[in-house]
Amino acid sequence: MVTLEIAAAIAAVAFALGIGIGRRSSRRRTVVWREERSRPSSAGHAEIEDAEIDELLRRDQLIAAIKRYRELSGLGLREAKDAMEARRRKLR
Repeated sequence: MVTLEIAAAIAAVAFALGIGIGRRSSRRRTVVWREERSRPSSAGHAEIEDAEIDELLRRDQLIAAIKRYRELSGLGLREAKDAMEARRRKLR
């Protein structure tokens, strides 16, 4: 019975050391999830004047206008969609 108790104690110590070593080494790692792109501020979105965007909005091609606006501004989908919907309302 002594050997079973010793084996259990060794297993418990090994488990605790494994947890401790794993936590310690994970603190040293720096994980980069995604690279941040530099984007212009969303306040400057009204400054882009493009005749092609206006023409697309007049022809009710909102998705194409959003794509074109994103190419020019570098903004995300939500910001570009909001800007194009506002611009479409102004053109009507």
